[in-house]
Amino acid sequence: MPYTIGLLNSVPRLGIDRAAQHELAAIPGNVPSPRDPPPGCAFHPRCAHVAPGLCDCAVPPLEACAPGHLVRCLRWRDIVEGGAEGRR
Repeated sequence: MPYTIGLLNSVPRLGIDRAAQHELAAIPGNVPSPRDPPPGCAFHPRCAHVAPGLCDCAVPPLEACAPGHLVRCLRWRDIVEGGAEGRR
């Protein structure tokens, strides 16, 4: 969810007039070390929707958010409902 949105916003679009293009979005921070990942969600240090005490405590379970779509985010329902505001 938040990571996927960040990735999609950082992809250049072909066939769009250069004047109409906006600057590509970057995901802030650095990719964590696979040898020493952060506790909880691996994306939480760089996520605009992080909930301290939730996202940094346990790895989110993989769950279905739609038929054929899986998500590993504790806040995905809030984000989809539009109730999640950036916490950074």
